[in-house]
Amino acid sequence: MSNNYYSAGTATVVNGSTAVSGTGTTWLTWGLMAGDTLSIDGVSVPIASVDSNTSLTLAYGWPGADAMAVAHVVLYTAARRSGADIMVKVRELLGHVGLIEANVPFYRVQTVGSNTPPGSPTTGDSYAVGTSPAGAWSGHANNLAGWTGSAWEFTAPFGGWTAWNAADDKLYIYDGGVWSVTGSVAAAAAEAARDDVFNGAFSGYRNKIINGEFRIAQRGSSFTSVTNGQYTLDRWYALVSGGAMNVSQAAVSASAAERDSFLFHISAAVTGSGTAILGLGQKIEGVDALIGDVTLTFRAKASTALNISASLNQNFGSGGSTQVVVATPIFNLTTSWQRFSVKLTLDSIVSKTIGAGHYLETLFYLSGGALGTNAGTIDIADVSVVAGDFTASTGRLEPRHISQTIAMCQRYYYRGTPGLNFNQFTTAAGQAASWPIKFPQTMRATPTVAFIGGTPTLNGYGNVQVDTPTVDGCRLIAFNSSGAVATANAVFGAGQAIEAYAEL
Repeated sequence: MSNNYYSAGTATVVNGSTAVSGTGTTWLTWGLMAGDTLSIDGVSVPIASVDSNTSLTLAYGWPGADAMAVAHVVLYTAARRSGADIMVKVRELLGHVGLIEANVPFYRVQTVGSNTPPGSPTTGDSYAVGTSPAGAWSGHANNLAGWTGSAWEFTAPFGGWTAWNAADDKLYIYDGGVWSVTGSVAAAAAEAARDDVFNGAFSGYRNKIINGEFRIAQRGSSFTSVTNGQYTLDRWYALVSGGAMNVSQAAVSASAAERDSFLFHISAAVTGSGTAILGLGQKIEGVDALIGDVTLTFRAKASTALNISASLNQNFGSGGSTQVVVATPIFNLTTSWQRFSVKLTLDSIVSKTIGAGHYLETLFYLSGGALGTNAGTIDIADVSVVAGDFTASTGRLEPRHISQTIAMCQRYYYRGTPGLNFNQFTTAAGQAASWPIKFPQTMRATPTVAFIGGTPTLNGYGNVQVDTPTVDGCRLIAFNSSGAVATANAVFGAGQAIEAYAEL
């Protein structure tokens, strides 16, 4: 059975007639619908209605020759087939991961396990009957029941048949005795869907956290006695209100089993003080980046048993609505790596006032408040914040190529040593030389540009200055302080660099 059409059994239709009969077909319970297209020997006609598992009505008379018990194809062309398209995709994914056989039927049903027929069924709807049916369903335990508009039509399933339940949006498998859904199937299907979509062309863009793998460290890899708001590893800043905290980038040891999942993590050595708050955070650009159900996932451990927590904060910017804080439960850390995943629900932004600089903030609280006073080293890795409920998934965050991560980080902060070793020529004192600099990425806003480790070395010129920065670059200028300078150039020395800062 193809994932794009139905072709089981044979069809019979005569020239000029709208009535089609089937043999060995399950047109109704399979989920065919008005708007799909019947095709036989190159002749195609839209379907007006699906009357039963063995009866179709065409939109107009069959224009081809009489077809008696011949092979046929029903193409999935109905405009309202969005739910069916999802079923087809899920079925394909389940086949990829080996959860169902290639030709096992796959259905969409309104409910699973009900024993009593609905009072006013809709023509074309199907149901997976329970184990003790009554009324019109009596004697059809576990059958697939389809309503034709005037009667129920039943199909007895075989072991391995699958059905997507519209009532709870879960996949059920018939094991030969009962329809059941298991966490392992749901997780595997979710994981397959993630891999199929987000490891391809859209790889890395579903996770709203940037540098959640802690690989990029433009500012350095070790920070002692960090202050409140100080940025550490790219995109991650410190929350400090009393107490003390050191932050560093750490590599997973070569012999650790976790090395198959991640190579780096952030390490925070905290010394709490009373109710003082210590933490790490990241601001995701745009409060509208995620709305509704989201999943925060990360891995963590500590040097001793400690508790941490987190929150997602909807900040509506300057002059905007009051910030909304959505807190997580407390996470109990041990000295071994654990994976934590929690679903949170963000407020709708309908009727909210959104001002300049709005963002969605992810905060990890490492000491203080309800956590009490913590003292020790807390390690966090593999952080992701994604739309939807993926708490059943066991995989890691969507892989992002390091070049993607660097580019995304450099939208907010760039530190580098531009290639300025080219000569400038001036003929008299007071004349200026200039060096254009192009940032590797267009920055979020016009950045603050400064030198790190001192200004570049100049031959015959006054101190270099930054002039007219924009989101795309800036220029450096210096004035000739001594007569003609024919071979002047600017050179960045060891430890010197330029930085452009445009964080939220």
